Amino acid sequence: MDKNIELKLKAHYLELLTRGANLSEICDAISSDAGIPIALVLPTRTMIARSRSFTQELVDDYVKGLDLTPPAEVDDIYKNATESLRCKKPIVGTFPYFRYKQILCGCFSKNNMLAVFHCPIVAMVSVSEATEVLSIAAPIMATAMQLNGYITANTYHSMQTYLTSVLNGDAHDFYQQNSTFGLAIDSTDEWQILRICPDDETQLPELQDFVNQFCAVREKLWCTELEQCVIVLIDSALKEKIYKLQEQCPVACRITVSEPFHKLQNIQMALAPCHMAVKIAQFEENQEKIIFVQKYKLPIYILCNCTSDNESQWMDPTLEKIKKYDEKHKSEYFPTLRAYLLCHQSHSAMAAHLHIHKNTVLYRMQRISELFDLDLSDCRTISGLYISLFADLLP
Repeated sequence: MDKNIELKLKAHYLELLTRGANLSEICDAISSDAGIPIALVLPTRTMIARSRSFTQELVDDYVKGLDLTPPAEVDDIYKNATESLRCKKPIVGTFPYFRYKQILCGCFSKNNMLAVFHCPIVAMVSVSEATEVLSIAAPIMATAMQLNGYITANTYHSMQTYLTSVLNGDAHDFYQQNSTFGLAIDSTDEWQILRICPDDETQLPELQDFVNQFCAVREKLWCTELEQCVIVLIDSALKEKIYKLQEQCPVACRITVSEPFHKLQNIQMALAPCHMAVKIAQFEENQEKIIFVQKYKLPIYILCNCTSDNESQWMDPTLEKIKKYDEKHKSEYFPTLRAYLLCHQSHSAMAAHLHIHKNTVLYRMQRISELFDLDLSDCRTISGLYISLFADLLP
C-alpha cells in the first residue's frame, strides 16, 4: 500500500477516535475502507461491535458456526490460527460450518491480543488490500478498546485478582463470594494449580506473554506471576489443556501440577508441594516436562515432616551399609541400586542411565542381593529403599 494512503487511513481513524467515536463507528469506517463487513470479537469469541454492513444474517451465521463446531475442532482451529495472530499477521481461510471465507486480524496491546477482526468475504474484493487496511486499523482499535475500558494497566479479572492476592498471603473473604466469579465457581468441583518455570530465566517474559494469551481465550483458566514462575489456576476437569499448553508453548519449560482441591482459599496449600516435587524430580534426574505432585506424594510428606535428626525412624539402614561397602571396596553398588529404584526396575533403562552393558547391570544386581541380603522382588523392600534415597534432601 502506498505510504501516503496508509498515513491518511491512520489519520482518519485517529480523528474518529479523538472525536469520541464508539467501537461500532470505527468498525464502520474500517469496513468502508476495506470493502468487507467487520465484527470485533473478543478472544472468548464474544462479539462486542460490528459495522452496519455486518448484517444480522452474518451474526446468525457466526453464532451457528460456533455452535456447530465441536470443541476439539475449535481448539485445533485456535492452535493453528493463534500462531499467525500472535505474530500479528492476518489470516485468510475457510473454517468449518461458516458460510463465507474469513479474514481474521488480531488487535494487540503490547503482546496481549484484546480482540480479533472477524471479516467474512461476502463479495468480490481485493483480499490483499483488505488485510492491509485491517493491519493498519488493528493497533488503533486496540487503543479504542483501552479507552472504552476493556483493559487497563491495573485492572484484572476478579479471579486473577484473587489468585494474586492469595498467593501473596493477603486475600480477602470478599473474593470467595460466588457473585464475584459467577458460573466459574458454581460449575467447578475441583481446582488445580500449575507452576510453570522456564528452563532459561531470561525467557520468563516470553513465557508470561504466552500463558496470558493461552488463558485469555479459554474458560476457567487464570494466571499470575510469582517468584520467577507463572502460576495458573485451572478447573481440574480440563486436564487435557495442560498438555495443550505444554505442546504449544514456544519456551522450554517445566510444568508442575498440584493435587486437586475444593476450596479456593487452599491455593497456597496446594502450591507448596509443587516446589518440593520439582526438587525431587531434579534429584531423580527426571526429564519429564509435566510433573504431577500425586506421583511424589509420599516422599513429599516425609520431606515436609522429617529432618535429618529423626531420619533413623524411617530410613532403611541398608543404603548406608552399601555406601560404606562401596567406599571400602571401590565398587559401584549404591549408584546401581539407586538407578534400579529410579528407573522403575528396568535393566535396559539402568544400563542406558549408567552407561554400562546390560549384563553388567544384571551381575551387579545379583551381587547386591547376595551381599546385603535384599529381596528385591518384595515391594515393601523396594518402597523402603526408594523412600530412603531422599534422606539427602533433608534439611
